[in-house]
Amino acid sequence: MLAEQGPDAHAALVAELTAEWNAEAEPWEAAAHLSLDDVIEPAETRRVVATAIAIAAHGRFGG
Repeated sequence: MLAEQGPDAHAALVAELTAEWNAEAEPWEAAAHLSLDDVIEPAETRRVVATAIAIAAHGRFGG
């Protein structure tokens, strides 16, 4: 059990899991696992989000 292995083992596990989770959170990794639909440039965020909201509210063709 981790508690029996002491604080160094706990810190090592935290570091290992944090590195793994950070690697899996990279946009291209998330895209590979279909966790997201697209990777956009930060400067395009407002336009993409506004378009997505408009499509959700009115449909793709404004109907």
